Amino acid sequence: METVTIIAENVADAVAQIRAKLGPSAVVTNVRKIPASGITKLWQKPKIEVIAIKQDQPTNSDSSQQSEIAILRQELDFLKQTISKNAILDVLQDQAKSNQPQQTFSKTQTQWKIPRILEDLGFMPGVIGLIMDRLETTYGKDPPKLLSEEILLLKQVLSKAWRTPEEFNTDSTQTHIFIGPMGSGKSVLLCKILARTVLCESRKTGVWLMDTNTVNLSEIVPLYCEILNVPFSRGKNESFLDEQTILLVDLPGVDWKDSNNIEFLNETLKTLQPTSVHLVLNASIETRILFAQLNAFSRLKIDDLNFTHIDEEPRWGKLWNFVLGTNFSIRWLSAGQNIPGQIF
Repeated sequence: METVTIIAENVADAVAQIRAKLGPSAVVTNVRKIPASGITKLWQKPKIEVIAIKQDQPTNSDSSQQSEIAILRQELDFLKQTISKNAILDVLQDQAKSNQPQQTFSKTQTQWKIPRILEDLGFMPGVIGLIMDRLETTYGKDPPKLLSEEILLLKQVLSKAWRTPEEFNTDSTQTHIFIGPMGSGKSVLLCKILARTVLCESRKTGVWLMDTNTVNLSEIVPLYCEILNVPFSRGKNESFLDEQTILLVDLPGVDWKDSNNIEFLNETLKTLQPTSVHLVLNASIETRILFAQLNAFSRLKIDDLNFTHIDEEPRWGKLWNFVLGTNFSIRWLSAGQNIPGQIF
């Protein structure tokens, strides 16, 4: 099996190099952006690194797709093994096994040991108070003797608080629009969802890359549409849509502090009449700023929250602030720039 790594200036260059070196049967295993270094960032655009493989025996388009499916499923299996749905609670279990003394959370005047751990994991004081109210109302003010038993009770409380988003409906055309602040990772998240939808779920999918009052300069979206042979349009184009198409729409990131930008985005959404609007936020940003961003976008009709860059944020507990502190569900979590990469 031959493996080739290429560096391309843009989408067209990447596709041309892949086909020239490996032929039409090439299978792309990874794509990432390479930012310019140093002061050259001021005038140079990021380049694209593509890793592709060619099997020893010639393959047709079906076998190439099967290879991509196998690669994606391997990554998903690895992800399931390393990051469970109860990842935050797993961290709590690890802390419970440590020999460090656990302090009580003085603000709540409670004997439970959980509040201090939650604070270290990024839970906000108000959310900790809400959790403790539920714990003490359900199980009493006197905590169990062992911290591990406290954690089991906490798990039950958090499990009841988690809201599961609705699955995509395949009975009719679905329009899913991704919005968010600049640099939130919307385009990468969309490509990860695109790979999963096409390769793992075999659903008919199309993509629009659209402008608002800002030009959408994403290069990774058209690249992956080309790789996956997915219908793509720069702008609104209904020619490839039918009753069962899942349409993913990437809008450019906006300056969330500018109310005019938010209002222009709102008018754009009205013209598109989406099935769902997914707000994408960068999990590595400070919690108070994330809530400020959410407040700015809350003028729009948002269906769920999605967090990227979680590999850059060690305190995953901060995500529970948005589960318990808002009425939104969390649909996707994304780690890293690699595609298919880590998404769950």
